[in-house]
Amino acid sequence: MYQIPTIVPFSEIGEPPESNAITWRKSIGVLFAGIMTLVTTAVLIAILPLVTILTIIRRIIYSRKIILKDPGQIKIGIIGGGWSGIQCMARLKELGVDVEKNVKGFEAHTSFGGTWHPALRYHNIQIHGAMWVSSFSNYPYDKHDRDNTDGKVSGEEMERYVNRFANDEKSHSSYEFNTRVKKVMYDTKKRKATLILQDSRSGPTFLNERKSGPFDLVIYCSLASEPKIPKMLGQDSFQGKIIHTLNFKKEDCEDIISNNRKVVIVGGSKAGCDMVLCLHREGYKNFEWVMPKPYIFWKYEVLCHDRSLKNTLRGWSTIVAALWSLLSKNISGLIMWGSGLAVTYGIPHNDWNKFTFGLLCPTQRQDLAAVPKEVQIIGRATRYISSGIELESGQKVDADVIIWATGCETGIDKLQYEKDGEYYNLNKCAKMLNHFLYPDFPVFANGSALFTTFGPVRAVNAADLAVYHCCIREKLEEDKLIRMASWQLGGSVNSVSSLIFQNKSYAVKEFVTTHIDLMLVGLVDFFDFMWHITELFTLSRQHALKFRIFPRNFKGMHNNGEIKPAAVETGAPLIPTFDNDAKQEFER
Repeated sequence: MYQIPTIVPFSEIGEPPESNAITWRKSIGVLFAGIMTLVTTAVLIAILPLVTILTIIRRIIYSRKIILKDPGQIKIGIIGGGWSGIQCMARLKELGVDVEKNVKGFEAHTSFGGTWHPALRYHNIQIHGAMWVSSFSNYPYDKHDRDNTDGKVSGEEMERYVNRFANDEKSHSSYEFNTRVKKVMYDTKKRKATLILQDSRSGPTFLNERKSGPFDLVIYCSLASEPKIPKMLGQDSFQGKIIHTLNFKKEDCEDIISNNRKVVIVGGSKAGCDMVLCLHREGYKNFEWVMPKPYIFWKYEVLCHDRSLKNTLRGWSTIVAALWSLLSKNISGLIMWGSGLAVTYGIPHNDWNKFTFGLLCPTQRQDLAAVPKEVQIIGRATRYISSGIELESGQKVDADVIIWATGCETGIDKLQYEKDGEYYNLNKCAKMLNHFLYPDFPVFANGSALFTTFGPVRAVNAADLAVYHCCIREKLEEDKLIRMASWQLGGSVNSVSSLIFQNKSYAVKEFVTTHIDLMLVGLVDFFDFMWHITELFTLSRQHALKFRIFPRNFKGMHNNGEIKPAAVETGAPLIPTFDNDAKQEFER
């Protein structure tokens, strides 16, 4: 069977299948993107003096903050053993948290890996982004070989990389595997959280309930652990097999091919493309592909580019397009079309509700272009029938196997929550404070919702906010926290679903709004934000977004992603140092 390569260097990702011929449409698109980029750049330059003054004032204010609690004393629980969970734990260690004694991680599966664990990894998955996008902070695949760090890896290789990082960070001793968190209990008087756990060490089911805690904060670090299959009438009548992409394994692919089963793939996302490519590359033809409309993707070689002058300029136009998303997703989309960043495998359209952060490399686009148009059906599935599914138009599509490529859920809604012995609805509060903390349940934070960048590196910021909340920010009453959250531009409890799983939202706008909001509430300043997105899109590399939330006497806390501190390399936690004023305040 066809096997995804372990590593595909940037030099081997293939040649773009799209025509390079100059047409009047392409010329107008390039001109439009160029004009919008120049105009927006001029506006940014014009407001630079005001922004500079505000930034200086903000930095002075935050430099006067004090440490209210020693990070070495806080206790934190982490739910999830994927790359976000172990990156968060590694960053907590850098910030002076005593990880060995005071941090506990809980993972439902047998080992680290998260999405890339065999239980969740679908057959022949290849990581969307370049290796520098999916790398841990200060832990590149190969810092000496840029062609490799610009390349792509398979899901299997990503799992090995995650475990290498976990081994080097000695994370195993802080994690409990085969352990599922069932309930989070909040004691408002003590301001502590206790977890009810279930384990499957004695068998395939999760039993043996026990408690763990108390914790000052519990951080949820699971992004895509639960399959999302639309609920439709008639499922009991369907005679075939229903599979979600998360559960599509090599055995399923072999069974389909060996028995010539009729397959219907539902969904136009990156996972849908992967399913189609999986069957098409095997030479298998007995399938159909159903979607409401083809998704629009980034071009891999343009987003994760070769840092040429042309692509660097095009990268700046990407930033301009992202900023324009705040006013108009169609203008933002047209800039991306004009700059050559956006691509779709189907008929071009301008429905930017169907834009995803997924990437398609030239080889994937070449193979998708070879998929016969006859198997692509534009429509929305509305119900099951005995022989397959029925679309909104009334068209019936026969199937022996239905593969749902319809996204995932974080699984956070499957946990139970209790506040002072009473049932608590996690979605009761409309917004998460700083896109991270539930303000009326302030011992619980959603690290998956804090989407400051891509890959595991964004969990660095989850750890930053965790220490800030526990050690720097004054202990506020819930009504004050709720009021602070209500003033935010974004941060709704569904924002992570809107951003990643495309729930009737424009992903770019959600991404930019998050950053703008973090600036408005004073956690990030303009220059750090602009450098972050310039680095990401223009320079084609990535570090954690810099949060200026620690006072100056919090020595060595934020290394800005350049050099890994020697103390961390030797396994010793960095202990914050205090100046005299801060020491006196801390001792009080």
